[in-house]
Amino acid sequence: MGDLRDQLKKAKLISNKDAKRLAHEERLERSRLGGNQGVEKAREDRAQELQRLQSDRRTADRENEATRRQRIEENAERAACAELVRRESFRPKRGGATRWFFQLQDGRLPWMEVPAVDRLRLAEGALCVVRVGPADTHDYALIDASHARRIAAVLPETVVWPVVKSD
Repeated sequence: MGDLRDQLKKAKLISNKDAKRLAHEERLERSRLGGNQGVEKAREDRAQELQRLQSDRRTADRENEATRRQRIEENAERAACAELVRRESFRPKRGGATRWFFQLQDGRLPWMEVPAVDRLRLAEGALCVVRVGPADTHDYALIDASHARRIAAVLPETVVWPVVKSD
């Protein structure tokens, strides 16, 4: 500590009076702690506290990074499911179509005209109805049930019939 005080005195950052006061305070602190052993113990305690704080900070940083990665993965999965709806959904052909009524979560009963083949696949559960437009529009298409399960896990408001529960 004397070296630092000497350097501060040479740089004229502290006066002789301040240097003597600091030396006196250092001696008082040393005697209060119980001599050199007390100073060493206090130094070790400070080092342990610093190590604990650094460990806590690293843990918090890891948790923040994990949360950030999870958010990125969720956004990527959401985008992939939206792309899957855009790419894999299809509107049924009009020829020889019958009306397929389905109930929405809010109780409304919209319908689609579907050919007999698609009607059978809907009844078997091999096809699902998905909303391809904004949330309050009646713009629907059909999609394979295997895709609908993945989509329902991420975008549940998109799969409107049957209501697919994610595992």
